[in-house]
Amino acid sequence: MRFDLDRTSTLVLFLLTLPSIAFAQTSREGPIIGHSEGNHRLDCTVIRPWKGDGGPPDRSNGPFPAIGWANGWGQGDVFGADAVEHYISGLTFWADAGDYLVIAANQWSARAPDILQCLQWLIDEGNDPASDYYGAVDAARIGVSGQSQGGGAALKAGDGVLRDGDGFTQVSTVVAMNPYGPSYVMAQNQNDQILLLGGTRDTVTPTDSFSEVLEGVILSGNPGGAQAELIGGTHCNPACRRNFGVFGQVSLLWWDIFLRDDIGQCPALIALLETNPATWNTEYSSNFICSP
Repeated sequence: MRFDLDRTSTLVLFLLTLPSIAFAQTSREGPIIGHSEGNHRLDCTVIRPWKGDGGPPDRSNGPFPAIGWANGWGQGDVFGADAVEHYISGLTFWADAGDYLVIAANQWSARAPDILQCLQWLIDEGNDPASDYYGAVDAARIGVSGQSQGGGAALKAGDGVLRDGDGFTQVSTVVAMNPYGPSYVMAQNQNDQILLLGGTRDTVTPTDSFSEVLEGVILSGNPGGAQAELIGGTHCNPACRRNFGVFGQVSLLWWDIFLRDDIGQCPALIALLETNPATWNTEYSSNFICSP
């Protein structure tokens, strides 16, 4: 499965696009045009953990793990209030600080197949000797994430049901911010441990609205993970803030643990979530890999 690419897509340096954000090592390509499985145009933006045109200047550390992203709904704003630009600071933070390839489905209500198609394009490019991404994509280390409706789409993309076997065998882990369903299809069948992030003052998707996920994935331990509810957090704060706020710090540690097998980051993750118990309400599965 490959996209019918628009080869006129251009590369834009973030330093020119967003001068207020001092990320020195990232570059951006998009939109990459393809065909959706739904009734809307599918396009994706790639945020790359290297600066400048062409491929990464140094591949001595091996290929990059990849993260697929889905946007929120934006209260039904079909003109794209919650398109990629709404979250670009956090996605760039992951690429720059964590050395991850990030690919985002640009539309305002991305679905699970959209995330997977964007990731499939990136993986195909990683296998193409003519591509800038050749040898730079680690197809065995794939994360998916999203906020609000995009968080629900990320859970569905990671549940093992939608995989077609054409390129990557599974999603390694999921980070769902303030996820909205309305139906979490087979959520308990995630391939690996997941992280649910929410807020006590979220009136759009309060944490009890995704209790099905908490019970089916975390409390049952199948496959396990954690839920962290930020005391005072709302539906879009910190998820829509610069670098995703504290959600960005937590999720970056999560990616390092599950996409780089860096168990040494577990103490930092637990310290962030547990040092000040007045900040978070946390729950962990019995088999959580970083269980405090």
